[in-house]
Order: sequence, then C-alpha cells, then structure tokens
Amino acid sequence: MATEITADGQVGKPITTMSRRNHQILVVDDESGLRDLHQENLEDAGFICFTAANGDDALDVLAVEAIDLAVVDIIMPGMSGLELFERMKQSYPWIAVVFVTAVDQMDVAVSRVKGGALDYLIKPVSRAKLIGAVGEALEKQSEFLENSGNRRHLEELLVHQSKALQNKVRELRALNRMFLELNSGRPTAQNGAGDLGQQPLA
Repeated sequence: MATEITADGQVGKPITTMSRRNHQILVVDDESGLRDLHQENLEDAGFICFTAANGDDALDVLAVEAIDLAVVDIIMPGMSGLELFERMKQSYPWIAVVFVTAVDQMDVAVSRVKGGALDYLIKPVSRAKLIGAVGEALEKQSEFLENSGNRRHLEELLVHQSKALQNKVRELRALNRMFLELNSGRPTAQNGAGDLGQQPLA
C-alpha cells in the first residue's frame, strides 16, 4: 500500500492505487517537457491523466472527459491559466484546480486559491509534492461536493415536508368544513373538494 505524501513533504495517511483509479487528472502546460513529466508521475501514482498544451485545448478535453482535477500552469501563451480557471469556475465548478507557478507569481496564485483554487505548487515541482497536492486537493473537493450534496438533499427534504404540510392543512380545512356543515344540518358538497380546501378554518 502506498503512502500519501503531502505538499509539504510530510507523510500522510495510506492511500491505495484503487482509490486513485477512478480519478481523472488534466495537466495544462505549454512546456511539453513539464507536461509529459507531470503526466508520467501522475500515471505512475495510479491516476488517469490527460494533457493539454493551452487553455483552448484544455476546454476541449473538459467538454468530453469527466475530469476531477486540473493541474494548471499560470503563464501560458494565448489563454492564461488564470483565465482558464475563471472559465472553469463558470462551466465546471466541481473540478478541483491546482496551480503551478514560478516564485515571482506566488502572490497571484495565493489570490486565486482564496478565490476558489485548492492549492498551488512552486516550480520546480517534485513528484512527491505533485502527488501530495493532487491527493489533498481531491480530498478537499470530495468533502466539498459531499457537503453540497447534503445541502441539496436537505433543501429537497424541506421542500417535500413543506408540500406535505400544505396538503395536511388543506385536508384539515376540508374536514373542518364538512364537520360544520354536518352540525348545521346542511348537505356536504360532493364534488367540491377543491373549493373546500380553499375555506379557512373556523
């Protein structure tokens, strides 16, 4: 069993290749050597890896593949990594993003982490730091999606309960109307259930 190595080089909890097998990673970098190296390291660690040389190619991959996380270089010709990140937040907000940056771009990376990215790596990126950062980001994203799912489930449950309560109120109003009519000796309406539900409680 492999051991997770965190972004700061510390040994973390054990993780298995099986747990990585379903995770698809997209590496976006205009430098082919770094792109290929990141792909090799990620695939050796058990991840499924796709690559893109620029932002436009990355969007093409995102449109057809179920990507879980993107490792994005900030400085690229054409569409920058920052612009790609903004596009991803709009169209694929569930995808985790880890930036790769030079030291002089660290402030920019930190600001984007505060804006939704999950982590950043400073070049040169070692295999241990890459795998550690990807593993931590996937875990954070999984917790976020689980919490989001729980919130949606709670909202749906509240809506369902609210509708059920409204139905009970309508039934009680109808029964109350029928009770009042029986006590007054008047016949009850046979086909007026909809109208009865509109009458207020006495």
